[in-house]
Amino acid sequence: MADRIGTKRLHTKVEVGELPNCVFSNTARHIFTVKAKFDALLPNFGSWAEVCQECFDKEGCHLGLGKGQELNLAGKDDEENVENR
Repeated sequence: MADRIGTKRLHTKVEVGELPNCVFSNTARHIFTVKAKFDALLPNFGSWAEVCQECFDKEGCHLGLGKGQELNLAGKDDEENVENR
């Protein structure tokens, strides 16, 4: 799925075979396992991590080259991927 300049932001999505767990799963933030939806740079930590929507927002992450990408399941259309959030 190629992004087009002017209609979608480049370098914001990547297809994966399986959604990983959020790195904050089973911690004080999430007492259960949560699936990640983003691979993003965590500004407060200076490192990259796979995070869920809640952690993406709380950590002040962004999408784009050098910032982060949305993880989408391969073989699923955009509507199905939204349901996996």
